[in-house]
Amino acid sequence: MNLKVAKMKGINAERKVVEFLSNLGYKVWRVPMSLLPFDILAVDVEDKEIRFVEVKTLKSKLSPRQLWFAKLIEQLDIPSINFNIAVVTDDGKVLFCYCPTEECRYCGFNEVCKIYKLKREK
Repeated sequence: MNLKVAKMKGINAERKVVEFLSNLGYKVWRVPMSLLPFDILAVDVEDKEIRFVEVKTLKSKLSPRQLWFAKLIEQLDIPSINFNIAVVTDDGKVLFCYCPTEECRYCGFNEVCKIYKLKREK
């Protein structure tokens, strides 16, 4: 896959995640081409929840800076503030993973991985 096709696939995946989160009631901001260690910021004012979302493919991994940020958020130990990895499958399904470890990328998002649906999604 050439670079232009890969970039467009990534942009389309980010847009799909933005739409998905918006439909769940989050206020959503996409932060493309930023120096921030995440792609999307989603805020649920009603539930007082903040999600930092990094959109990845099944084969990609977090950068060292993204891993550092994920661990920082995890160390806060505040259930309403989360760092998530979002994956858009080829059939358009949006999956969220909250186990952003190095070994996580090898599981292929199967039953070994901690995939979950957002609390309001049925």
